[in-house]
Amino acid sequence: MAKKDTISNKESSHEELKDEHGDTDVTKLTAELEEMKEKNLRVLADFENYKKRIQKEREEMNLLGNSVVLGMLLEVMDDLNRGLEQMEGEAPVGLTMINDKIMNLLSEQNIEEVGVSVGDVFDPKVMEAVGTVSVPDENQDNKVIHVERKGYKVKDKDVMLRGCRVIVGKKP
Repeated sequence: MAKKDTISNKESSHEELKDEHGDTDVTKLTAELEEMKEKNLRVLADFENYKKRIQKEREEMNLLGNSVVLGMLLEVMDDLNRGLEQMEGEAPVGLTMINDKIMNLLSEQNIEEVGVSVGDVFDPKVMEAVGTVSVPDENQDNKVIHVERKGYKVKDKDVMLRGCRVIVGKKP
């Protein structure tokens, strides 16, 4: 019987220790679990940011690669337009169709012409001044006098594919 009492006392003292340390262990484990959940959320957020950054870099690389080819195409289109302007009378239908096809191709690639015309205020973000002309009227100062070459940009983005080449008026 004494043995039974000893076992019983040991069990009760074990229960007391378990109760005393069990709450502490549960609290400690709960805190560790919450900390791990927070770390997990931060890692997931970092991973999502990483994926977005990689996607953006991929799009920029594609745009850069496309911009080289499209830039060359724009040079060909400029030559075609100069040829069409030099023709006397009506341009052959085939050449006009080629020009239209190139414009459609640019549109499909989200490329649009930068709308610059004579009289616009010079904007270095979209224009390249290739020359200046002395103007007597101060209303023409720092304004486009002539558009040498059209500019193009990516639609809905602030990415210039090619700036407009213009001649700007300067008051002496």
